[in-house]
Amino acid sequence: MTRQLPRLDSSLFVFQQGSCNLSLWVYVDDIILRVDRLDTIARLISRLNKEFSIKDLSLIINFL
Repeated sequence: MTRQLPRLDSSLFVFQQGSCNLSLWVYVDDIILRVDRLDTIARLISRLNKEFSIKDLSLIINFL
């Protein structure tokens, strides 16, 4: 079942397909990813790195 989320925030992007749930927040030049599966995030980071110069700052412990 796919939930339909309201488009209230233009900096939030959501992708849902099967067991893959991915949320991507963009703020200026920072991106925060939230995924359910580690293999999904590894593939996404690899694809982004082919197009952009990115730096992985690892896990977020606290987020306001």
